[in-house]
Amino acid sequence: MPSEDLDAVDAERGQFLPGVWSPKTGRFEIVLDTFDDVDELRDAHGTETFALELVAVGASTGFTVPSDVRNYHDLSSDDDVLLQAAGDRFTVDLSADSRAVA
Repeated sequence: MPSEDLDAVDAERGQFLPGVWSPKTGRFEIVLDTFDDVDELRDAHGTETFALELVAVGASTGFTVPSDVRNYHDLSSDDDVLLQAAGDRFTVDLSADSRAVA
């Protein structure tokens, strides 16, 4: 990734992407809106949201997941949670069969 792309990633840190549970798919879906703070996010999407921080580690892009979401889905810090592109949105697959095996 070119350094200017990394600068753009750093500039976006601290913004929030809402994760919303979808009963239809049985997954949390991340809506690609950004907000300056948690209050703005909750005003737009209600309180049933959680914040993920996108992070770059070497050549990989990942994100942090709040501990209460990890605990609910019986995930440990060693589990991989997948960020999947689906059309113009991303979904987080938290199902047990989607976890990567080390």
